Amino acid sequence: MELLKIEFLKIKHYTVFRAFMIIFAVLLPLVLFSISLIKFPGFPSQSQILGFPNIWSNLTYIAGWVNLLPGILVVALVCNEITFKTQKQNVIDGLSRLDVILSKFYVLLGLSIAITLYIFVLGLVFGAIYSRGGSVFSGIDNVLFFFIQTLGILSLALLLGVLIRISSLSILAYIFIFFFLGIIIEESAGEVIAQWMPTNMLADLTPFPLYDDINAMQRMADPTMEVIKDINPWIRVLICAFYTGGFIVLSFFTMKNRDL
Repeated sequence: MELLKIEFLKIKHYTVFRAFMIIFAVLLPLVLFSISLIKFPGFPSQSQILGFPNIWSNLTYIAGWVNLLPGILVVALVCNEITFKTQKQNVIDGLSRLDVILSKFYVLLGLSIAITLYIFVLGLVFGAIYSRGGSVFSGIDNVLFFFIQTLGILSLALLLGVLIRISSLSILAYIFIFFFLGIIIEESAGEVIAQWMPTNMLADLTPFPLYDDINAMQRMADPTMEVIKDINPWIRVLICAFYTGGFIVLSFFTMKNRDL
C-alpha cells in the first residue's frame, strides 16, 4: 500500500493520465451506443449484439482494441520517470530497485482491475437495456480473459518503456509491435507460428465473435486453406500469464542492471 501511495502521488496530477482514462471511459459507451443505432437488413439486431449473453464477447472484443490506449499511457509514465530521474530519486530516498519495479506492477494490476470492473459494469448496463432474455452470467469468463489481456498489454508496455527509455520511440515500438510485427511474422512464417507470438496470444484472448463462423465459410470455399488448430482458452490464459510474468521479470533485470 505504501508503494501504491507513492505511485498515486506521481500520477494524480498528471494531465495525460486523466485525459487518456477519460477518453477510454467515454469512447467505449459511444461505440456501443453507435452500434445500437445500426439497422441494416441482415445485420444482427441490437438484442443479439448488446444483449445477454453476447454482450460479454462483443464488448470485450471492442474493449480489446481500446485497451491499447492505457498501454500508451504506461509507456509515457515509465519514460517520464526515467527522463526526470524520478526512479533514481526513489532509490536515493530508500526504495530498492525491486520496490521500484513492484510499485509499477501494483499500478498495472490496479489499473487492470479498475478497467475490468468498468467493462463489467458497462456490460451489465447495456445488457440489461438491450436483452430480450438470456443468462446474465453466460459467457462471463470473457471478462476474466479481458483482465488477463489488459494486464499482459500493460506489462509489455512497461517492458518497452524500461528498455527503450525514450517516450516517443517507446510508443512507436509499442504501436509497431501490436499492428505490424504480427502481420510481418504471419506473412513470413505462417499463421500457425504467428499465433504463438505474445501480442497475438493476448489479442486472441478476446477474439472477433464471428471468427469461427467466418473461418468455416472460408474453408468451405477453399479446402486447401491452412487450418489453424484452436487453442483451449484456458491454456491460452496460462500462456499469457507466463508471458506477462516474463515481461515483469525482464523489466526488473533491465532496471537492475542499468543506471537509473
